[in-house]
Amino acid sequence: MDNNTTTSKNIFENKHAQKYLYPVDLAECKRSNILISGTNQQGKSLLAMAISDILMNEGWRMLAFDSVGHWSKKSSVPNYLIATQKNMEWTLTDDSLIYDISRLLPFFQREYLEVVLSELWNYAIEQQPEYWTLIVLEEAHLYCRYIRGLVSQNLMRMASVGSNWKIRILAISPSLTGLDSEFIRLCQQRHHFRLGNELNSKRRMRAFYGLDYTRIALSLPIGTCLYYLNEKLTICSLPLFKSNTKPQPLKRQSWFEKYIYNKELAK
Repeated sequence: MDNNTTTSKNIFENKHAQKYLYPVDLAECKRSNILISGTNQQGKSLLAMAISDILMNEGWRMLAFDSVGHWSKKSSVPNYLIATQKNMEWTLTDDSLIYDISRLLPFFQREYLEVVLSELWNYAIEQQPEYWTLIVLEEAHLYCRYIRGLVSQNLMRMASVGSNWKIRILAISPSLTGLDSEFIRLCQQRHHFRLGNELNSKRRMRAFYGLDYTRIALSLPIGTCLYYLNEKLTICSLPLFKSNTKPQPLKRQSWFEKYIYNKELAK
């Protein structure tokens, strides 16, 4: 372990981490995207929920695309909307919202995401809201493997230039191999939980951080991650996130009225 590696004891020198007990830099959240990777059942989603909770307290709006189905049970995002094959409804509000797309096949999940992001981009340009928006992607390898392809145009432009319109992305993925290398480079704040033993996963990790960090990542215990920020890696042991509130189903009448109101403002 070299001089660029620190331990969880001094990660809290960052005033935001000290305040919230999680490794997150609020200034960097606006400059670049966030990546959380690691094998299953290591705490990736709980960390993403903790970061979402922190940013909501700072005035951000969360739009979480949940392909797993557990954000509406464990997160502090106030509302959720369920999409099904028969009813793929969606909306945009000024409030944070979970899009529960766990009932859709992956093809339709990608299609759903692109439709919502297209409307979000146009809304941001027309309305220029004062708040920042974080797009959270569960199982991000479903969307970010070929982010430079034709099927991910809205996702790519938000990942690259979304900060100009106060939009950033948080991606959660079981490994780095399922993500476009360009997207990884656009994430200057990364949290890596335990690395899987697959050859390609180890090769990708070694290409970014070297052999020593790859060996460390292979043996990380549950709830511990490597935190990358400003070209430095820190080993962080994270507290378990538990929400004190439970998300509620989005009321159709309330969001519809707000949606129509926003459309009228855009004219």
